[in-house]
Amino acid sequence: MKVLLCLALCGVLAFAGSIRRAEFDAHTVLSEIDQHPFGNALVSLIAVHLSTNGPLEEIVVLLNQLRAGLTKSQEEDDENNRTNQASCEENIRNFQNQISTLTAQRNENIKLRDITQASLNVAEKDLRETINALNLNQQRLTQGQAQRDQEHNEYTNALAEHQQGIKALDGAIQLLNHLQSGTSFIQLKKRFERVTAELLETQKSSRNGHLYSPLIQALADLASKATPEMIAKILKLFNELRTAFARDSQVATQIENKQQESWTSLKVDLETERDALQEKRTNLERQIEGYRAIIEDCNRNIEYLTKQLELATENLNATVEHCEKLSATYVSRNEERVRELEIIGRVLEFFEKRAKGFSDSVKQRVEGASL
Repeated sequence: MKVLLCLALCGVLAFAGSIRRAEFDAHTVLSEIDQHPFGNALVSLIAVHLSTNGPLEEIVVLLNQLRAGLTKSQEEDDENNRTNQASCEENIRNFQNQISTLTAQRNENIKLRDITQASLNVAEKDLRETINALNLNQQRLTQGQAQRDQEHNEYTNALAEHQQGIKALDGAIQLLNHLQSGTSFIQLKKRFERVTAELLETQKSSRNGHLYSPLIQALADLASKATPEMIAKILKLFNELRTAFARDSQVATQIENKQQESWTSLKVDLETERDALQEKRTNLERQIEGYRAIIEDCNRNIEYLTKQLELATENLNATVEHCEKLSATYVSRNEERVRELEIIGRVLEFFEKRAKGFSDSVKQRVEGASL
């Protein structure tokens, strides 16, 4: 803008300098001045004054007043231009600083949003993995508890079966002891029937019912022939089976205790893992909620800052355009004023140096206009 102003002023001064260097007669100068609107008006004013035989001194005074007024207007215009230029530079600088600040803030929000989005992606992935781990943990707890319940039921059933078998065997052993001590079969017949019935019932409900078949048959054989040897042999069989049942019950109890101990330990570990996973899930959900809130805030800020940037850019462009118009107007007025001052100067020069020739030329113009 300042460069254009300097070029325009240089052009005006060059034009003015070319007029000063040229040597023209009064008619030529008058014709040249008369071609400019201001010069035409000035020459017309002088012509009117001369037509009334007014003194030339008044014209000189008028011209000097005009020149002083133009000079003062130029000074005021220069001052206004300096003020406008300073105001324009300050406003443009302020808008540029505002745009830089808004751009930096917008970029910071974009960067924060992108970083937070990356963290959100990681947290969401961790949450999915944590939920899968929780489901697996719950599955292991459920399956483990179901297995433990099944094992315990099997132990309970086996123990009850052994106890039932031992009870039936104890009744038979007691009966055989009575026979072995000399009590007659006739006296124990009802007990034989009751013991046999208990053994048969136990055989039906036992998973190892085949073990009872030879014992039941042996008791039946005693009804027809009960020798001490047979009694002793059968008694041995019953005692051996009872011992086996007692031993199996003891082994089953030991296995049950170990299985329960193992499951209790594993259950504690699984529940500890579950609690840690649940806490992790809660923390991740809280983090994700926070990340999403930050991203939402960033997007709102980016949208707002983008609008503010657009507005600031529009204001900057409008200010630049306004300042360019002010500068162009100043250059145009300055150029016109320089030309007007040059015309006044040339007229005064002729009045001072060639007053008579200039006066004659003006009178001829007046006379020609009247014809």
